[in-house]
Amino acid sequence: MAIYHQNFPTHVCVGDVLDVSANDIAPHDILTAGFPCQPFTTRGHQKGLDDDRGQLYRELVRILVETQPNPNGSSLRMWWGW
Repeated sequence: MAIYHQNFPTHVCVGDVLDVSANDIAPHDILTAGFPCQPFTTRGHQKGLDDDRGQLYRELVRILVETQPNPNGSSLRMWWGW
């Protein structure tokens, strides 16, 4: 994260998604996250969702459910079919 902060000093990073509580995140309209590609890439074993790293998107969903961002930003919810 140190390099990220050097390049984007005004962005807020709260840390590893596994260690983040909804209380760590300020009220927001948009929440972004990045996830490892190894479970899905053709250069890896392609375990996909059977790889623990392939399940990290669930942590973002957990945070979205707990923080309930602005309802006008509900397109992710609709995209996932909830």
